[in-house]
Amino acid sequence: MASDLNHIDAMRALHDSIINNDAIPDVGHILDRHLPSQAHKDLLQSAAMREAQMSNEMGGSSFDDSLLGDASHVVQHLPEHTAAKVSSLLSSDDPHHVAAGVQFLQETARERQQRMEEDAMGAVSVEPSPETKEAATNVAIGLSRFPMRALGSVVDFSTGLAGGDSDYHMPGGSEWLIDKAIQYGWAPERTGTTGEKVGDFLGTIFSPSGELRAVAPLAKVSKAGKKIKSTNLPSLRELPVAEGIKIASKEPHLITSGEGSEGLYVGGPRNMLTRQDLTNTRRAFDRYVAADPRGGDWYDRYRAGLAEMTGDNPLYNDWASKMEGQWSAGVDPSSEFGFAIKENNAGLMGMPVKAARPAQHKAFMAALEANDPTLLQLGKKTGEYARKVNPDQLLPPTATGVNDFRHAQNWGYTEPSGKPQRAGLSSAQMNFLDYETALAVKRANEKGLGGRSDWTGEALQAAPWVRQKAQALMSRNPNLTYEDAFERANTTIADAFPKHTFFATYEAQPGRDIGHLQGSVDAPEAERLAYAMDPRSTWKDPLTGRDLLYSGLRYGDTGVAARVLPSLKMTGVFQPPAGALEVNPGEVARPLVGLRSMGRGEKEIDPASREMLNLGEATRSYIDAQLGGAGHMILRGGPAGSSNSLFLPKIGPATKDQLMDLRALGQKYGIGDIVDTGQGITMTSFYPEPSKLSRKEQTNLTKDLKALGH
Repeated sequence: MASDLNHIDAMRALHDSIINNDAIPDVGHILDRHLPSQAHKDLLQSAAMREAQMSNEMGGSSFDDSLLGDASHVVQHLPEHTAAKVSSLLSSDDPHHVAAGVQFLQETARERQQRMEEDAMGAVSVEPSPETKEAATNVAIGLSRFPMRALGSVVDFSTGLAGGDSDYHMPGGSEWLIDKAIQYGWAPERTGTTGEKVGDFLGTIFSPSGELRAVAPLAKVSKAGKKIKSTNLPSLRELPVAEGIKIASKEPHLITSGEGSEGLYVGGPRNMLTRQDLTNTRRAFDRYVAADPRGGDWYDRYRAGLAEMTGDNPLYNDWASKMEGQWSAGVDPSSEFGFAIKENNAGLMGMPVKAARPAQHKAFMAALEANDPTLLQLGKKTGEYARKVNPDQLLPPTATGVNDFRHAQNWGYTEPSGKPQRAGLSSAQMNFLDYETALAVKRANEKGLGGRSDWTGEALQAAPWVRQKAQALMSRNPNLTYEDAFERANTTIADAFPKHTFFATYEAQPGRDIGHLQGSVDAPEAERLAYAMDPRSTWKDPLTGRDLLYSGLRYGDTGVAARVLPSLKMTGVFQPPAGALEVNPGEVARPLVGLRSMGRGEKEIDPASREMLNLGEATRSYIDAQLGGAGHMILRGGPAGSSNSLFLPKIGPATKDQLMDLRALGQKYGIGDIVDTGQGITMTSFYPEPSKLSRKEQTNLTKDLKALGH
């Protein structure tokens, strides 16, 4: 194949060969030259493999409507790690993984096409606006004075050489002639506009003295003549840090407000009345960030948490990030996740429920039925938030952050009443903040703020955001130390996972009275351990470590799927109705569930999540030949008197001896049901419910637990 083709031409030829069952051309040398990494080449090869399979099953399609076409158009724009991830999905034997990879490429190609069409629309010439027509008229007025400037040029030149006052209109000079022409109605009145000054300057091109006099106004015109509306500023939100800083450094956003406006600059804080106010605000912001830059990694931790619960599936990442963005409006990350997981599981199970605002629920249902996450309710702030929390960052880091009310407050924005900003920002304010954030990134990197020189917009927005929230928490709770407040303020949705985690505990060992593999029931411990450790005994996905039963649940072809944390090893303790106590190695599936309030501060698993769990564990226990399925979750924060169980945090599975000691101790206090969750041990009574311990019993239990090393 000719070596002067690009990778898209090569893939088009490859696609045609596949459709026509022709000999496959050699395209490797073309991909080597045009693609940045092996991962990008692997992606196209995986797409070609799937294209051939789909062509055999469903017939061929045009290149531009094909999977290979989508992959070819977006591959160069994907980061290497994303290309590798999508290639792995397309190469998988799991049809859900393949479908996720296909849908990711389709949606990415569609979004890229939309952006290209929008850019093209922006370049199309349109009917001049009234403002443009007025400016052209004013330029024409200035140009119409050329004959008078030419006639008066000799006098103008003499006046200039004599050092005369240029503001004095010498009789016979050009300005004197123009005054007379206006006086007798032969020329239009002076307007004093920028357009008129431009025309005046052009009219002096052959008049030496006039040209000298016009240079001063031209300096103002050249600056004011480029003055644009704030809403027409180049967007920095998809530009790499360096490019965003380069544009912002020219300060095109510093557009002076008109008369009667609040604040000096369009989109700037209303209390910013002078250039010195701007300088002071910039210095104050830099000092505020420098005081505690630890929160700068907030987005990194958020993305890691979201990827953990989705298995880092690009399709699920896209839906989950947009859902989190929608429900982030006006709430903290814990509430945001609580709303999102409740609606997610309800939609997944076909049991819709409104978790927060009616408009959000309506948008979610529309997106679900149309299989289009872009229908979710995402504004300029929440949309940018959704993009930044997505683990699949298709664009390099930018110099802008998320312009929420805290970031606005850190830049001095206030409500008309003078109180700190709480309402959403206008487009002009968003643009002003984007540019100022980019300039702040530049200063932070030049100074090595916090010992780093790789600041980005999101990091520089997150660090002061966390600090400001910590101070807000302290203002509401005077007994809270700054470090305690900072720890709370620095949380992401991942810190909310524990209160939404269900522990589905299971063993591979068949039940004693089931009659399946009966010889294994009394087998030596080493043999039972070997059976449990056999890869064929586990329900874990070998790629993600998540439970296959739950991670395979999704609504149609959408990205609304069960959110599941990786499974953990544990040690199971089970007392059958009749027979000896069983202690076997096991695992814990960890699906995330929604909650609903029962009043008095109590919560329970919501109906949709409960249905999901019942189906999952009934299926598992049947296939594994168990006497029953099991699972529980820790509900924290209930009222005193109703929280009578204990949870002892621990890393890794407990030993048999540890569990036996705790079981014996728990039986003394009515909490003898012991469950190892792989990350701690629950002490409770499943039936009857545990009773409230007296103060003396609580004291004694604490002493006994300490004696056991807890």
